[in-house]
Amino acid sequence: MIRFITLILALGCALPAMARDCGQVKGSRIAIMVCQDPLLSELDDQLAGVFDKALSKADDSDALRLGQQQWTQKRDECWKANDERSCVQGGYVQRIAWLQARYGLVAMSHDITLVCDGDASHNLRVRYFDTHPKSLLASGQGGNWVMFQREAASGTLYSGPGQSIREHQGQLDVVLEKDGKTQHCLARPQGQ
Repeated sequence: MIRFITLILALGCALPAMARDCGQVKGSRIAIMVCQDPLLSELDDQLAGVFDKALSKADDSDALRLGQQQWTQKRDECWKANDERSCVQGGYVQRIAWLQARYGLVAMSHDITLVCDGDASHNLRVRYFDTHPKSLLASGQGGNWVMFQREAASGTLYSGPGQSIREHQGQLDVVLEKDGKTQHCLARPQGQ
């Protein structure tokens, strides 16, 4: 009898986790796909945990909740994509990294201050994070911008909607959505 119970317990540990009951899922077909797909469900659970951590750090939780609703609506637009699953998966990965960078939920890899166009009033603080994909948070000049590392022909490029930071040969070119102009920035030496 003990061998039988041990065998059942051992087999139970080896079985995959119970599938979700997706019959109660309301909403878009994308929401149903997320429920039915093990990887997307895992990403959904991960996003929920990251979102809860972000809520605990957010100065304006209502704005964060609204942003999450808007993100969900955008995710649900993946039905228009050629590869719905890839669209949804990419959306989750990017949203998780965005929240982690914006709310400092992961350790910074490095932190620099940029002086732009030779004017100290145009300083930017740039914090880099080892998220997936790699990200940065640029703060200053009246805003906060999260950008993701992209492939570049040369140098390093981080970009987001309406903004970018391109590093090439020690100079950083910064474009922010507030004015769309390219600023030429240099890292301020430590201690200044």
